[in-house]
Amino acid sequence: MAETLFGATVPTTTNASDGAPGLTLGTRIRVAVNGTITGVRWRFPDTLPASAVQWFLVSYDPATDTPIGSLASGTFAGPTPGVYNTASFAPVAILAGAEVVAEIWTSDRYVATGTFFTVDYVNGNLTGPADDAVPLIHRNGRFRSGAVPAFPSQGNNSSYFVDIVFEADAVASGVLTGTLPHLTADLNGEVSAEGVLAGTLPHLTA
Repeated sequence: MAETLFGATVPTTTNASDGAPGLTLGTRIRVAVNGTITGVRWRFPDTLPASAVQWFLVSYDPATDTPIGSLASGTFAGPTPGVYNTASFAPVAILAGAEVVAEIWTSDRYVATGTFFTVDYVNGNLTGPADDAVPLIHRNGRFRSGAVPAFPSQGNNSSYFVDIVFEADAVASGVLTGTLPHLTADLNGEVSAEGVLAGTLPHLTA
């Protein structure tokens, strides 16, 4: 089953317009189990930005607060204002405990909720870690001003509602039952054991 960090959460500010000449906005997201990321989503402002909104998925090293590499990128096609729009792509594998930064670049308009990441925000297998301002690493509610996209190295604990679509790997489960053998012996003292072992093949659950 697909999971997202923010679900249907609505920002408190849905049509901010002070972002020109452009903003790269992002969210640090940590996964709890192995799985795949199949999309990036963003809650678009009530008025569409003047230019096409670009999106990025970047692997992230929280120890050094640096990007490791680009996992996927593109542009939202024909977005609808005032709702979450999703850009889907071929599944990208991710291991339990790993972090990514989901990013968008907007030419002007954006959405936000202030003081959102003062504590960890958890939804299912996904966590938006709290902003860690001292020392100045491990930021969330990430942003960077500029007319071209760039890794959002700053943060201020606000949420800009850039999100991922995550699919947890299937986990095998099942029941194994058995009958303990009983012992028999003949007059020569030889001992033998016999019994029955029955098994139920595991079924896959996600």
